Amino acid sequence: MNDDVTTTEVIEQLANQVRNVANAISPLDASMGHDETGGTVASLTEAVMGVTAGLCKIAEAIGWVAEQFEEYNAKTSRRKSR
Repeated sequence: MNDDVTTTEVIEQLANQVRNVANAISPLDASMGHDETGGTVASLTEAVMGVTAGLCKIAEAIGWVAEQFEEYNAKTSRRKSR
């Protein structure tokens, strides 16, 4: 550690950096934005939650498509075995 920097200064710098990270996640003074669905997003946390919700819907849709393929393959294989 640099001898010119005191422990108190290091702690103050760390506290400021932690505060910056906290404000990046949920800024208190940020104006709200809107997402693609028309919802309101006021923080990075909300934005990440919105992305997560969207990814869950995509996963559900992929699961549905997979089920349709399985049903189609089952019907097709039954027809071939007749």
